Amino acid sequence: MEHVDSVGIIDDIAKMLAFAIVDFRCRRLDPRFVNAWKDRVENNSALSTEEKAVLKGMLIPTFGEPNEKFTTQGKIDHLEGFVGEWLWYFLMIENTILDIKHVEVPGFKSTDPGGDALVIHKQPSGDLVFRLWEMKKFAPNEPGQRVSSTITRACNQLNTKALEYLARYTAIGQELSDPELESFCSELMPNWIKSDPAASVGVSVATSNSCLDINCFSDLGDRFPQISNGLIEGMLTGLADFSAFAGKVQEFIWKGL
Repeated sequence: MEHVDSVGIIDDIAKMLAFAIVDFRCRRLDPRFVNAWKDRVENNSALSTEEKAVLKGMLIPTFGEPNEKFTTQGKIDHLEGFVGEWLWYFLMIENTILDIKHVEVPGFKSTDPGGDALVIHKQPSGDLVFRLWEMKKFAPNEPGQRVSSTITRACNQLNTKALEYLARYTAIGQELSDPELESFCSELMPNWIKSDPAASVGVSVATSNSCLDINCFSDLGDRFPQISNGLIEGMLTGLADFSAFAGKVQEFIWKGL
């Protein structure tokens, strides 16, 4: 469980996350587009007509038109879900404890079909294992709501849709350049079906510090009795006000447009 309180640090993290998202999303483009976006954020430099059109095409589908605040709960949920997924991703790839061989990135939008993420680890024995992740955000808008209800929903999704998600990752895995990973991905579904030690799950929730509950994952293992390898993982990330944080990320994205 990780949590951050300081307003200044929250702003810095929101800016870093916005920069990382734009870097990643635009990585296949000519670098001049990302550089133009960054220069506008830092120096309010003007974008060319082409730069603005390309950058808006890459970023508007998720973050909306600049300064057009989301007012419907659906759009707000999608923004917060997207920010939570990418917060998880960048925390995961910075992990220096686990031997991570591959991380399948979250989708272009939080509403994209399929699983939220797949991580393949190498055990000290040399064996590969995968963890199928379901990611949620918890930003309650009614009193009495608890993060445990969101975790329950995530676990139910994993239990009922794992094969559907893994089918997609099997197809993606065939495009990897590493023969070992490609071969391993071809066994994702069989390994899940037979409860092989190579199969596990993870649940991640991004929320506000006021909603943190140190016991919320205490029964996570019981929700997946078919997994007995001890590799089930729960990640709870708290920021002072998660909804406000997601809004700050959106504002930094807009600043470059």
